[in-house]
Amino acid sequence: MCLNSTTGKSPSELLYGFRPRLKYDIELTNILADSDRLKTFDKNRNKALGKINKTAKATKKRYDKNRLAAITFKKMDMVLVKKSPIIKGLKSGKLVQKYMGPVRVTAALPNDRHDVQSLSKGRRRLRGVVASDRLKLFKSSL
Repeated sequence: MCLNSTTGKSPSELLYGFRPRLKYDIELTNILADSDRLKTFDKNRNKALGKINKTAKATKKRYDKNRLAAITFKKMDMVLVKKSPIIKGLKSGKLVQKYMGPVRVTAALPNDRHDVQSLSKGRRRLRGVVASDRLKLFKSSL
């Protein structure tokens, strides 16, 4: 029977309170009546729950270590919007502009989203909600 790396116990040990040797050895009615096994059953489950919580905290800490906080933009900020990488008809996106804009932020929304609207009145007008990781502050070259 394989042991789980996080809990240190086999699945049947956590579910039924024992580790079966053969598939014919499983007799749940006799095992559930045994009070000593019930005590170890609860003890094993509580131990496994503690290990799972400890591993989850360590995983979250390792994940958050390399993450940056989202950049928030204010209303009326000028930003560039990152384009999607797939463009029909091209084998390589090497020469395609990576950003479009500038566009103006019209509102800051919850969950690191921003409502943006393009300045142009032409055909390529952009208006919509964009995630902050796809936005970059526009710096005028003047």
